[in-house]
Amino acid sequence: HINTKEQCTSRSGAVFIALSDYILESGGIVYGARLNDDFSVTMERAESKEKRDKFKGSKYVQSDMKDIIKNVQEDLKNNKKVLFSGTPCQISGVISCVSEEYKKNLYTCDIVCHGVPTKLVFNDYLKFIQEKYKKRIKEFNFRDKKFGWQSHIETITFEDASSISTEYFRNLFYGHNIIRPSCFECNYATTHRPADISIGDFWGIDQIAPKFLDTKGVSLVIINNEKGQELFENVKSQLNIIECPIEDCIRHTYTLNKPTPKPITREKFWEDYKCKDFGEIIKKYGSNLQLD
Repeated sequence: HINTKEQCTSRSGAVFIALSDYILESGGIVYGARLNDDFSVTMERAESKEKRDKFKGSKYVQSDMKDIIKNVQEDLKNNKKVLFSGTPCQISGVISCVSEEYKKNLYTCDIVCHGVPTKLVFNDYLKFIQEKYKKRIKEFNFRDKKFGWQSHIETITFEDASSISTEYFRNLFYGHNIIRPSCFECNYATTHRPADISIGDFWGIDQIAPKFLDTKGVSLVIINNEKGQELFENVKSQLNIIECPIEDCIRHTYTLNKPTPKPITREKFWEDYKCKDFGEIIKKYGSNLQLD
């Protein structure tokens, strides 16, 4: 995104902000995932940029769709443009619930998903951190950009304004033991995707086009159909863009080739989870370091 402020407050290159700005400025509605004050993640409706800004940033936990599909149907019936952003499986569900006569105003944007972690582990992790530090958590940043776009370090801010930065939840996530079983058989881990546009981090840009590397973040954008092309044409003036062969785009993002593999440790992890305390789980599965 040309606007560096948007880039710094977004997870990668702020393409979602450009796309959703266009829809909002057309009098449309944007749907996305929000991390709430109680650290639950829900799909929400936004008709302003202020509300839409709550959708910024990564959330490595399953989101609750609530009754959002009914809202999408209602907005489309009222002749509103709608941009729905979410995981490919969520988007596939939304598309299947919209009748053909209303689909012309529905635009969809999926994220290149690695797999969806269960809320149970995230909630237990928050509880563990609060008990360990004897403080209430005020904010949770899954990927703190102050450590650079290519890093993956979480920052937890407490009510007394102190904070800690760790990789514990990241390590649990990338261990793949905590993601949903269905993710290991994902039908959308390919370049043939249900959404009009797919976005994610452009991993490997430093090798593919080193001059285009931006430490504030680089987005991967895959245009999947004519509607996606139309949407992108309306926002590309706000973006610094470079065209790359699809082979380069997917080389370093394996879930565009195949689903996340099921780890051989998964059954053992859940056996341990039932009988060990969370500190032991982190020591065994979330870190090579002993907790201080």
